[in-house]
Amino acid sequence: MWIDCHLKEGGKIVKSLSPQGRGIKLHPCRVVSVFLGSILERLGRRLEPQVLTGLELKSDTLESADTFAALLKDGKFPNLSALSLPNFATRLGHEDFQVLGEVLSHLPALRRLNLNGLRMTGQLRQVLQDMPGHLEHLNVSNCRLSPPDLVFLSNSRHAKSLRELSISGMTDFDAMCLLLRSVALQLEWLDMSSCLRCFSEDYSARMTRLVQQCSFSKLRTLDFRMNFFGGEPAYSVFEVFGACDKIRTLRTLYLDSLYHVYAEWEEEQANEMMCSRDRPMNVQVRLDPDRDEFYFKVCWTDTDT
Repeated sequence: MWIDCHLKEGGKIVKSLSPQGRGIKLHPCRVVSVFLGSILERLGRRLEPQVLTGLELKSDTLESADTFAALLKDGKFPNLSALSLPNFATRLGHEDFQVLGEVLSHLPALRRLNLNGLRMTGQLRQVLQDMPGHLEHLNVSNCRLSPPDLVFLSNSRHAKSLRELSISGMTDFDAMCLLLRSVALQLEWLDMSSCLRCFSEDYSARMTRLVQQCSFSKLRTLDFRMNFFGGEPAYSVFEVFGACDKIRTLRTLYLDSLYHVYAEWEEEQANEMMCSRDRPMNVQVRLDPDRDEFYFKVCWTDTDT
């Protein structure tokens, strides 16, 4: 069961998770959204250890890692396979990352980890090195990772197991290439949006180098939005398309639209100009509701498996 709502202290949902009395036993359940506070302590007391398989923690006021660590410490939930950490109100210190690493070291089933927005420059080893399992999905978008962080991840056991990776906001091109080379063979889904600083110089050469060095053999989805610059954005769009068209397994590619206002002719023009040499495909113009901007969704229909 997937509980896709906010748990509030004293609410009926929390009571329903109690294994005593009239509480409903859920095997398994996935609690998607929890606002941190005293609710965590109550939730931890009520849930049976095998129940929890996924947890997304949300807060904009939390100032340390100790509050939620009490819920997950000592391996209380051995079946927890997906965890999304909150955005903290203040930048975490070294001690907080030690706490995070200790928590993750007791989650043997963890396969999906979302660290999006967690400012952790130089701390990735501290967080991931003692994990007992192998991650299949990792979101380190906007984490301000340093080159040593990416070197660690590239050489870690997770590099051989990752199927989905989000590195939105990356700023170091060489370190990014190192990481992508280490995960390219088995990677199926990749978010490289908002990596503008990686491509701010010699765009064409860097894009070609990236595709040549990273031997993607299973990649099916690539998000490359918010990476274009200069007075001729169309050049960047078509340059990326030309490079990505060589990835034979790629099924879906997301690119920035050429213009800010949708017009039917733009979609027609895109289908004419983004034409694969030998693969059937189509280009759609979509609206991103979060950014209120249009983008291209490029779909190949003969994807190799």
